[in-house]
Amino acid sequence: MGRIKVNLLKDEIIISLESDKAIEVKAIDLREKTFIADQMIIASGSSKRHIASMAEHIKEKLSKKNIKVKIEGIEQSEWVLIDCNSVIVHIFLPEIRSYYNLEKIWDFQIDNKFVSQEKN
Repeated sequence: MGRIKVNLLKDEIIISLESDKAIEVKAIDLREKTFIADQMIIASGSSKRHIASMAEHIKEKLSKKNIKVKIEGIEQSEWVLIDCNSVIVHIFLPEIRSYYNLEKIWDFQIDNKFVSQEKN
């Protein structure tokens, strides 16, 4: 997938998460760090139901565009992984996100800037 298509996919996922009121959405460029994906998006949800709902919305929106999506963890919904091939999405409960701290592992230039801030 070309860089422009990856960025459009990333933006579409971020818009979906923000419209579903995701907390602290962060995108990390992985292109220089690993071959597993080009982008990683990390977000939190306020409850297990909220997380499952956001994951389902992403799957529905991307499926309409014939983008294959694999989801893991939706049964427990404390940490859901959405694999969109070139973009990987992690949606956590806040305490699970804090425990695993993927931002620290993958964002070598930690600046703590979020794509969006929590909106009340």
